[in-house]
Amino acid sequence: VKSSEIPPNTIPIFDCFFNSSKSHWTKWLEITPKPLLPEEIEFSAIYIPTEHTTRYMYMLEALTTHAYPTLFLGETGTSKTMSMKRFVTQILPPEKWEFLQIIFSGRIHTNTVQNIIDASLTKRKKGVFGPCIGKREVVYVDDFNMP
Repeated sequence: VKSSEIPPNTIPIFDCFFNSSKSHWTKWLEITPKPLLPEEIEFSAIYIPTEHTTRYMYMLEALTTHAYPTLFLGETGTSKTMSMKRFVTQILPPEKWEFLQIIFSGRIHTNTVQNIIDASLTKRKKGVFGPCIGKREVVYVDDFNMP
C-alpha cells in the first residue's frame, strides 16, 4: 500500500501503522518480537509480546517523548500494566525520567492521591512543583475505573 493510500479494507486500521522508514503500511504483528523465555523465570515475570503490546510500546514512546498525556484503555489482561512497566524500565532513560505508579482501589481518597503525587515532586518556588530539575515524570494510574 502506498503512503498516500489508506490500508486496504481487509486490514482493520488498528492492526497496522504507517512505517515511515519503509513508506508503507505495516501490520503490528510483522514487527512484534519473538518471545524470549529464560529457563529459570518466575511466572509473574513472563512477558509474551503481542501485536497489542507492540502497539502500546510504540504509542507510549511516541506520546511520552513528545509530552502528550496518554490514557490507555482495555480489557483486563491485555498487558497495559506490564507494557507500562517495561516501557519505563527499558526505554525511558532513568537519568531523564522519574516514574510514579498509583494503584487505585475502592478505598483510596482524593487527598491520598494528591499526597502521593505531591510527595514525588520537589518544590521549585512558591506554588510551583515538579520532578527534579532536568527530569520529567511519568505518573501511571492503574485500575483507573475504581470508584
